[in-house]
Amino acid sequence: MTFQRLDAIATGILAIAAGGVTIAVTWTPFWETWQRAIRQQQTTGTVVALETTQTCRQIQRGNPFKCSRREKEQCPVVQYQAIGVNQPLQLRDCSQSASVGTVFEVMYDRQSPTNAYLVGPSTGFVEGTSRLWASMPVGFGILLLILGGAKFWSSDRDRP
Repeated sequence: MTFQRLDAIATGILAIAAGGVTIAVTWTPFWETWQRAIRQQQTTGTVVALETTQTCRQIQRGNPFKCSRREKEQCPVVQYQAIGVNQPLQLRDCSQSASVGTVFEVMYDRQSPTNAYLVGPSTGFVEGTSRLWASMPVGFGILLLILGGAKFWSSDRDRP
């Protein structure tokens, strides 16, 4: 057995192991992200009230967990109707500013209709990039498995 053949076998085994570990670690977030995307349902909702809440506008220097300036902010409460739910549901989202009666698009999970968010200009980008980032490590793991398997297989085929 030559050194080149041993090197090819070791490289193949390491790549297969690294690919397997990568897939094992990243499979659950990948699967959950894609399942959440498949279960999403879009509907319309209307702002029924404005709730006053305190938000942190400035974090204390040197301590990211301590707020140095709080401000009161009006957060819209959006009421929407989910399929299969008898009563309307409500969602509070302080990232949007609106007045009572404003209509928003609401995206919710069909299995858990209270898990919802307002659709805004950047929502599609955020959802698309989360699926992309969840897919990349799994794809890298599959690539390592393929390259490791090819290297391992080629080491056996190069035998004189």
